Amino acid sequence: MIPYACFVGAILVTGVLVTTTAARLRGKGRDLFRISRELDASNTKLTALYEMVKEMGLCSDLQKLMDTATRHATRIMGVKGCAIKLLDEEAKTLRFTSTYGLSQDYLAKGKINIDKSPINRQIIEGAVCAIGRIDEKDYFQYPEDIRREGIASMICLPLRVEKKIFGIFCVYSDESYCFGESDTKFFSLMTDLAAIAIENLRSGLLKLWFMMKVSHQLRSPMNAVYTMLKPMSGEYLGPLSVAQKDTLDKCLKRIKNLGELINDLMKLGEKKSEVAALYGTRLIL
Repeated sequence: MIPYACFVGAILVTGVLVTTTAARLRGKGRDLFRISRELDASNTKLTALYEMVKEMGLCSDLQKLMDTATRHATRIMGVKGCAIKLLDEEAKTLRFTSTYGLSQDYLAKGKINIDKSPINRQIIEGAVCAIGRIDEKDYFQYPEDIRREGIASMICLPLRVEKKIFGIFCVYSDESYCFGESDTKFFSLMTDLAAIAIENLRSGLLKLWFMMKVSHQLRSPMNAVYTMLKPMSGEYLGPLSVAQKDTLDKCLKRIKNLGELINDLMKLGEKKSEVAALYGTRLIL
């Protein structure tokens, strides 16, 4: 009986061990499957983010760049819509400069007064805002418009390059508590990349504005000098020696070359003037 009892005991112990091991393996298999799905989802998001950054990098038009950002962000985050709002020059109002998935009725209010919108004021001051349910607190200047639009939750982050904040990037969902911590971190990365792309293009436009302003300021006195030297070269103001006429002709030739260069610079700037106006930098000379 003793050997039989030991044999039965061994079988029972083996069965328990096999069952426990199988349960653990099934648990690990589920964990591996979950991790694999999460890795696949992250890889898909990162690939889509790479395509977004690549397309933005090819944009020379500021409006097109921002439209690319909002369109891709909506698709990548799998949400209802997205918006980029930029600060005015006095940093007192925000205006929608690019949206995707939002109705014209929602945008009809126009500019947002930061002093009357606590949530936007916090973000402009550098806060990261993820709202699970938009009607939990008095966040917004026009809460009724947000509810009418069907927005239930959102993430809003400052568009910032180093310490400079110049706008807000938001994604909107029609589901409450749609965004988790990982979503906020990923959208933060997306916002940083979009901010760098926007600021790089904007800096180029500001440099262009400065160049055109200087060109215009140079052109006016240059034309005045040319107008005064031309009659002298034609000896309308009196006879000239050979050396004097030769010197005047050289001056006129160089002024004419400089004028052609300035005209080329101004033509280059005119092609981007509409883009510069998006930032309130109007190329009016």
